[in-house]
Formats: sequence, structure tokens, C-alpha cells
Amino acid sequence: MYPLVDELREEGAPAHYTCRILSDALPKVEKRGITCDALSYRTWVRHRDGQQSQSAEKRAKRDEVIVEHSLAEPKWGARMIARDLLEKRGWKISDSTVNRARIAHGIRAKIKAKPRSYPKPETGVGLDLVRRDFEADAPDMLWFTDITEYSSDEGKAYVCAVKDAYSRAIVGLALGPRMTAGLAVQAVHNAIATRGYVPAGCVVHSDRGSQFRSKKYLRVLKAYGLVQSMGQVGSSADNAAMESFFGVMKNNVYATGGFRTRDEVFREVRWWILDTYNCRRPQEALGGRSPAKFELAFIASLESSSGRE
Repeated sequence: MYPLVDELREEGAPAHYTCRILSDALPKVEKRGITCDALSYRTWVRHRDGQQSQSAEKRAKRDEVIVEHSLAEPKWGARMIARDLLEKRGWKISDSTVNRARIAHGIRAKIKAKPRSYPKPETGVGLDLVRRDFEADAPDMLWFTDITEYSSDEGKAYVCAVKDAYSRAIVGLALGPRMTAGLAVQAVHNAIATRGYVPAGCVVHSDRGSQFRSKKYLRVLKAYGLVQSMGQVGSSADNAAMESFFGVMKNNVYATGGFRTRDEVFREVRWWILDTYNCRRPQEALGGRSPAKFELAFIASLESSSGRE
């Protein structure tokens, strides 16, 4: 009823006059204890305006917190901020809400163009056992590995990583000034050390770079009982699990600016992978959990199943 009074008031009709007309026209409403008079209308207006003011104030505070989180974690996008606010404050807000607040304050995510690749004919070296099926039912059934490079004033810096298909965790990491077979070998050694055991039978998938076709690398896989798998030559889609990870990592690592030395690159990469990516960065594919939390949930489910038996 009062919204109608509001509309008529905007058109020039006095509120007290409209209220009197409506009261006379709706006698049955009055009998149910509902009145339409100028005093009640003014009370309704104050309540409505107060609610609108409170809503605006809540939105302003919410946006302020979003901006604070974005500035504290400059490498995080809207999705990660929304997940973090849900986990730490219990706020259920959409990615688009976070994005609007960020854009309004000049905060935008850095998105790099995806590289295109064109497959070349098979060389006959290695088999593709994965066939772009990047999923696994448990940890250490399937690993992905690849090498990427960073620039510094000192020269190129290379990073070789080993990624678990089940939890998306980076289990092996090697850093060096040259892209050699030794870098790929060290990453595998470090993955075994991280796990604390040898996952014999685990498939290790890579592209067909010379480092992953070297005798040194093949000897290490054989010694550990790991099974080699390789995509086609020049087809980045065959190792998309690593390509996408490296894309995210570069966007985040380069967000802080350039690097003077290789050591600066290595420190930033190591910190981002071991602290942020593995332990704190939620992933939608993992149900909003980080790789570390996802693996802990898997271990807990195994212990629960064995306890019931």
C-alpha cells in the first residue's frame, strides 16, 4: 500500500491526502488492524531509507574487505579471493561480486594469451599412455613433468616441475641456469624424496623435449620403476596439465615485476609453489580445497575405510 502512496507522492499528490483516500476505499483492511495514514507512512519511509542506508553501508564494508584482500594477495584473482573470504569469514559471495569491487578500485587480473602449437609427426620415441586423459583415481598413479623458463637481468632461469594428476600438487621441483637433462632428473629425484617412497608403476608424462628423451633421464625412470609417457612433438595440448600450471605460475610470479638475478626468480618460484599453490591456493576442480588439503582428505578416507574393516 505504502509503495503506491510513494509513487503518487512523486507525481505530486500529498501523502496525507492519498492515505485518507486509500483508507476510505479499503474499509475491510482497517478492520484487520492495517491502517493507511500519514503518520504510519512516514514511519514506513524512515524504515525503508534506513534499510537502504544499511545495505549501502554493508556493501561499502564488503568492498573494502575485498580490496584489502586483493592488495594483500596481489597475485590472487577474483575466484581465490571469494574462496578465501568463504573460508575465513564465512561470506558467500560470487566471483563476479568480487570482480566488480576489484574493477571499481582499479584492480584487474593479469591474463596472458595462450600459446598455440601445431603437432608434428610422431618420431617413434616413447608412447603416449595418457592420450589427454589427465585424471587419476589416487595420488602417485600419474605424474606430469615439464620445463619452463623465466627471464632475469642475469639471464634465463629454468624451472622443472613434477605434478601429481590426482591432487594437482607439485611433488618435485628443480631449478637451474640451464635447460638440461640433469634438471629433469633432479626434479624426479626430488619428487621421490618428497613422497618418501618409490611409487613403482607410476606413469610420468612429458612432452618430447630432448631432456626427457635423454639416456640419463630414461635410466632414472627405469631405476625407480616409473613408466615413461610422452605426447606428440610440438603439441602442447598433450601436456596441457603442465602448460596450464606454468601459465598460472607465470602470471603470479611475474605479478611482482621483473627480476635482477636468477636467485630472485628461484626464491619467488619456490615460495609460490610450496607455500601458496600447494598449501593455500583453492582449486575448483578439488572442491575449493588446496592440493595439500585434498590429499589429506584422501588419506583420511583411507584410514576411515580401514578402521571400519
